[in-house]
Amino acid sequence: MSMVSASCVCLLLALALACAPADGSETQTAAPLDDEAPAGAEGAGADASDAPMLGHWALTKGATTRADADPGAGADPGAGAGSGISREMLEAIGYTSGSEVAGATAGVTVYDETRAEPGFNLVLSGHATEVVLMDMAGRVVHRWRVDFDEAFPGNSIAPDLSQRFFWRRARLLQGGELIVVWEGLGIARLDRDSNVVWGHLTTAHHDVDFDGDGALLALARRVRLVPWIHPTERVLDDVVIVFAPDGSVRHEISIAKCLENSSMQHVLEGWSPDQPTRADVFHTNTLQWLDGSLAHRSPVFARGNLLISMRELHLLAILDPEARRVVWSRSGSWRRQHEPVLLEGGTMLVFDNMGKPGRSSILEIDPLTGAEAWRYQSETPGVFFSGICGSNQRLDNGNTLITESTAGRAFEVTPAGEIVWEWISPYRAGEQREFVATLFEIVRVPHEAVESWLGR
Repeated sequence: MSMVSASCVCLLLALALACAPADGSETQTAAPLDDEAPAGAEGAGADASDAPMLGHWALTKGATTRADADPGAGADPGAGAGSGISREMLEAIGYTSGSEVAGATAGVTVYDETRAEPGFNLVLSGHATEVVLMDMAGRVVHRWRVDFDEAFPGNSIAPDLSQRFFWRRARLLQGGELIVVWEGLGIARLDRDSNVVWGHLTTAHHDVDFDGDGALLALARRVRLVPWIHPTERVLDDVVIVFAPDGSVRHEISIAKCLENSSMQHVLEGWSPDQPTRADVFHTNTLQWLDGSLAHRSPVFARGNLLISMRELHLLAILDPEARRVVWSRSGSWRRQHEPVLLEGGTMLVFDNMGKPGRSSILEIDPLTGAEAWRYQSETPGVFFSGICGSNQRLDNGNTLITESTAGRAFEVTPAGEIVWEWISPYRAGEQREFVATLFEIVRVPHEAVESWLGR
């Protein structure tokens, strides 16, 4: 591969597909699937007009950066491997720890102190298994760092597997604790001094959140037969694992089962096991626990429901985890989307990676009507574009913080689209450190959220 690949499925899942028993029985460490769920409810708002598109392989081999943004991105690069998904194709599935050639500029390049939201910035990058907290001027004020073997001593994961060397997701907790995810390998809780509180080897990926009772929710994958998708070909079923505060697993929720229980099999029309990376049928990349504050607008926003994003289906959905079914779904102009966030006012932010040729966009929509309330995008293709990853955060002052992952860039825009803060990553990747490290996310953290523990 021409880029420095940090595969999110790679050898681990290739071996799992090769070795998993044909009857779909589990060999995972997490709790088994709970199949006791009601069936038959109809999903709402789903649009199946587009067949599911390719996964990471097409992105890795095709347009993922500003420089190679292509109006045809997302099209099948060629015929598949005949019957089933080959190990070679799964090994081609991958994120990149860096893919754009690093420029000379780094650090804070724009800072309008009067209009930018004050606070600190939590920085998660593909250069290392570390997270840094920096101030608005770009000065690092705290750092967490733990190697994979420190978190999981005695593990049998291949020592050169690329996912070992960076974190895909990090969530800051009270007291300076941190939840970190090694893509497809494990999840851990760290204290403010980077000591491991607990670690769990599992196929966690992309996102985590907490429910109102303090339980940790994490996306993970299971290689299994899902008969309504295909009677003999194993696929990657995304699940939500529910962890107790001590790191023990309570149960898990199958997204495939939720779709089946909601009579939403039509969202996979056009799926075929003969095309590259079709095992990754959903590629769920976002998880948000809903607190019920918007339930007055619609019962789909009830407390405890889960908002998810399925990239391969270009689909947003809300799950009822108790009923194990989908209660709301919507597709739209977005393609390969990430980070839908339900806002306090009832609208929803969405990072639209590839809805327009060579341009990414930030959309604010009404989730019930689909009406667009706000959009940020560059008028020039390639100026703001990330074919993979990407993030958006609505700030208290009404501005929006945007992470342009492949460019290693984060910037804050006003409602009028003016940039009032911008940071270019100084972190590098590649054998010669020639690439800017993929910037998975920057999160603005209020001063009061860290004052009690920072600098102690």
